[in-house]
This record gives sequence, structure tokens and C-alpha cells, in this order.
Amino acid sequence: MASKALQRIQKIFQRGELVILGEGDDRVFLWVAKLNAMEKEEANLDGRSARAMRMLAFDRSEEEQASLQILLERTDDREIMEALLNRKAPELYMQAEDEIRSEDAWKERLEAIDRASLLADRPASEEEKSLAVDLLLEYQREIEKRHRKALQAERRSFNDMDRAELEDAYRKQWREMLGATAFHEARRQTELWLSLRECTVDVDADGPVMSTLVVGERLLDERADVLSLPDEVIAQVVAAFEREMSARDAGNSDAPAASSVSSVQRSVEEDSKPSTPTEM
Repeated sequence: MASKALQRIQKIFQRGELVILGEGDDRVFLWVAKLNAMEKEEANLDGRSARAMRMLAFDRSEEEQASLQILLERTDDREIMEALLNRKAPELYMQAEDEIRSEDAWKERLEAIDRASLLADRPASEEEKSLAVDLLLEYQREIEKRHRKALQAERRSFNDMDRAELEDAYRKQWREMLGATAFHEARRQTELWLSLRECTVDVDADGPVMSTLVVGERLLDERADVLSLPDEVIAQVVAAFEREMSARDAGNSDAPAASSVSSVQRSVEEDSKPSTPTEM
């Protein structure tokens, strides 16, 4: 049982989101807590361990190796190259973003884009709004330009490979894909296990009265218990959990998101979306 002082500290710094499952008398209230630094690291450690185990298991599985070889034998060089490019494209897209953000020439423009949400909090002239739109479009176009250039360079490198080298590159990417999938699944499992809490809260005609919220112990005793949750529950909890995460926490780049900067920029995103990371 936590001391009264610890309970007060936890209450003061309590961060998270209330999730309501079901309706009427069958309602269940859950608290999805925002993870602290130590909990995030624990989730990452679980993910890295799962990644290593999955990749090593692939290396030692004759059945998986044979299945992959059959797949390769049924795939021509062009198809292998396209598959390699498609898997590499998201990484190259993020590299293009990071490259731009590291350049002094883009520093002022990125500062303006990152803080453009201030336009929604104060009166802004049409000139300011127009400038915000122009800056965002310039940023998006520059990412697309560099992404296309990186894809073209990658394609040329694949064209220079013989069949054996292409197959080797495909195996390496396949192995990495298996590891990445295992990492994300294991990390998310730990994140949900650590973040889910029992809670009670009073409800009036307007909904939950948050001043009455009392957060209790973890909902699940064991990490593996996450797998027993219904899909519908996991979907709601994951949505709440991701709203509590920063872009970096979620595994995304730190580039400003057009959909979250301002109402002006949201409309621009709808009218002029950048190409997806897999497009040429």
C-alpha cells in the first residue's frame, strides 16, 4: 500500500485519459496513464529483446528459410527491386525530414512552421495566414523532392546488383521486417500493461465528474494478460494511449504535422497532400 505522501504525489502529477467501456449499468471505467521515463524504457527494452529473439529465430529456422527461398524463386528481379524500394521508402522519407531540419537554411522557416499554431490563438492577418500556408507547402515540396532523389539513388544501386546480391538484400530486409514487427508488438504490449489502471469516477448528466476520479492499481496482473483483452477494448485503449504520446514517443519523426499546426494548415493539407513515402 502506497504511503499517503506518495498517493498525494501521484495524484498531483497524474496524467492520462479516462476510457469508458460499455453503456448504462454495464459501464466499465479504465484509466490509461501516461507512462513515465522508466516505464517507457522498460517497454523499449521488451521490444528490443523481442526483436533480437525474432531475428535469431528466423536465422535458425530451416522452414522459414526454405519458405523465403521458394518466394524468391517465384519473384523476378524487377519485383524484388520494387519490394526493396517500398520497404526502404519510409526510412528515406524520414531521413529527408531529418536532413531538412538539420540545415541552417531551413532553421527560421521551420521555427515559423512549428509555432504556426499560435495563429489560432490570436488575431492573424491574411498576410500571416498566407505566409504560414506558403511555408508549409515549401516544406512539404522539399521533403518530396529529396525523397524522390533518395529513391532514385536507391533504385540505381539495386540496378547495379546481380541476382545473388538482390536476393541477399531481400533476405536482410525481410529479417529486419520480422524484427521490427516483433519490436512494435512487444513494446505496445508492455505499454498497455503498464498504462492500464482500474479507476472509479462519479457520473452526472454531463458525463464523468473528473474531480471525483480515483485511480487504483494496474488492471492486469501480468504482461501477457494484454493478449486476453477483446479487440474492441484494445482499439479504444490504444487510441487513448496514443493521444497521450508525443510524436517521438510514438516512433514518428519530429517534423511538424500539417494536420496539427493550425486550422489554416489543415485545409492546406487536404488540398495539397505530399506524396506517400512509397510513391516515386
